[in-house]
Amino acid sequence: MEVVCGILVLLGLGTRLAAIPLMIVMVVALLTTKLPVLMNDGFWIAANMARLDVAMLLSSLFLLVTGAGPLALDARLMRAARQAGEVDPRGERSMRGAVGA
Repeated sequence: MEVVCGILVLLGLGTRLAAIPLMIVMVVALLTTKLPVLMNDGFWIAANMARLDVAMLLSSLFLLVTGAGPLALDARLMRAARQAGEVDPRGERSMRGAVGA
């Protein structure tokens, strides 16, 4: 799951959906590896060890909120669909060329 979602994020394909499992993985990693350190060794040692995990969690949260951006594969596919007339400017599918329309 981590590898597949990581590849999707790198490509910018379904970034918001791929960020959700990555956030879950990071929360589980924090709870299972850093919580025992917090209980045994104290806050500062646990905080030092959790820096990377928290940074990845917040990065995934940022991608969930903002999306991938204009260079993502999703954005390029949407621009190509708009130019072909398959999607209107609001992002909804056009009924042009649909059967019965």
